[in-house]
Amino acid sequence: EETPVVFAELYPNPSSDFVHLVMDIREGATISIFDQSGKEVYQERLSQSGMQKRYLDISQWSRGYYVVEIRTAHGVQHLKLIKSE
Repeated sequence: EETPVVFAELYPNPSSDFVHLVMDIREGATISIFDQSGKEVYQERLSQSGMQKRYLDISQWSRGYYVVEIRTAHGVQHLKLIKSE
């Protein structure tokens, strides 16, 4: 069974202003980020496979915990993001 996301990393974490999301994916994916209440605050669809890098500006987000979800046709991976002041 193939792993849908080979590698995923968020840094710096925690962060107050920006984070880098680096992923190596086998196929297209959808990135969704949810706040503590479950509200989706970010979504992006990726059509390419391979190494993907995203620079996310979180400076206007509320302080707290967020869940980064990377979903493909074969599965889902979750990462925790902490927004600090």
